[in-house]
Amino acid sequence: MEFEAPDWRLPHSSLSRRRRFAFCPVGYYLYHVPGRDGYGAYPADWHYKLYCAKHRTHRLSWVRSLFRQAVREYFQSGDNLRKRKLENFIRSRFEREFALLVRQAYKSDPKLVAAVIELEEKIITEEYFYDSVLYELNNLCWHFQQSAVWRDLISRSALDFNFDRSVFRWQLGGINFVNEPDLLWSRGGKLCVLDMNSFDYPQEQTRAVELYCACICRFMRIKPEAVQVYCFDMQRLESIICTADPAADFTETFRQLAGEAAMWRDYLLKQASSAKDGIWHYARKDNCRNCRFNQLCPARHGTAEPES
Repeated sequence: MEFEAPDWRLPHSSLSRRRRFAFCPVGYYLYHVPGRDGYGAYPADWHYKLYCAKHRTHRLSWVRSLFRQAVREYFQSGDNLRKRKLENFIRSRFEREFALLVRQAYKSDPKLVAAVIELEEKIITEEYFYDSVLYELNNLCWHFQQSAVWRDLISRSALDFNFDRSVFRWQLGGINFVNEPDLLWSRGGKLCVLDMNSFDYPQEQTRAVELYCACICRFMRIKPEAVQVYCFDMQRLESIICTADPAADFTETFRQLAGEAAMWRDYLLKQASSAKDGIWHYARKDNCRNCRFNQLCPARHGTAEPES
């Protein structure tokens, strides 16, 4: 879950925002504006329901998110580092999350555990969910342990992981970037980065590497040739090693991202002023069926945004 931006009126850039806007601009608005501050509202309030819906996800996304979080904890926690097998550590984490799901803990606090859409809508049973998730997690774990990044990680000491990932929430030219890696560690004079994601296009992976290198060079003062990025694609189940190009120019990429972020910001401002009149711009109604806000979206019926 991407952190909640302090001010949606400022331009922000991240891969998740790009995908969210492409899926449906109205959904993007619901996520970042009326759904942003609903946590403190009453359960019956529309804004609170939006906030809860933000934390709903499909089964496969839930699996990949859990895998990423478990790998981070496995290497960043001094108590657990290599004292247990990774697969056992991940299963233990899954059992805890599954218990919260079965108890529907997300209904009292959506931050406790992400609700799974297929379970909520009774598309699958709890038994099928349990078995299928275990299979997916074991498959991810097996492929991850065959990769070069795994061999590098298990040879490191706990002290090699003492880096603050928050530096990857950075600002440049008025644009707020979010491009947090899963792990950072040092090896032989190099700073290594692990990014576990599901890339839809090769360009997404290339862009992620560019952003890591730009941030590290600018804010950590580390030369590009001393940066190595491991990308583990959880969709294709493959790992590649990317080394920064010392001669690379980030200027053109920044211009593209800045223009994109400004467009998203301008859309939110325009939609915020139109929502009270029931005017919804660029709604992708062909995606309603797969949208987490399906039952809450005023654009489906052209009604005005409910008041706070």
